[in-house]
Amino acid sequence: MKCKNCGSMIDEKSMFCKNCGQIVMESNKENSNNDEEKLDNQQSEKNYGECTFSFILYLCGCIIIVFAVIFLLSSLTTSNYDGVYVFLVFTSSLLGSILFFAIGYMLQKVVDIHNFLRKKSN
Repeated sequence: MKCKNCGSMIDEKSMFCKNCGQIVMESNKENSNNDEEKLDNQQSEKNYGECTFSFILYLCGCIIIVFAVIFLLSSLTTSNYDGVYVFLVFTSSLLGSILFFAIGYMLQKVVDIHNFLRKKSN
């Protein structure tokens, strides 16, 4: 990098020019801020995708619960289904929805921890 005042070569990490004493930290901060903004934009796009996936898992869990409740209510009103069959379908649906919720929650926590560690390292 060159000094804006005298044109001599300056180390990238220097805060001032060794030749003329001109402070160069401002330009270094601008460059590092631009790099951080680019990195944040890329991270936010990546996090948006991960958060969307987490939301989809939560949504699938809710849909499974709704269908399980509808199935349970319809089986109670009609006597076409065996009680064991209804219990197995409802229980497996409930366990599946809990699994979707748990995976979505864990994925969101992984994203949060990743963001925390990334900010801490900067």
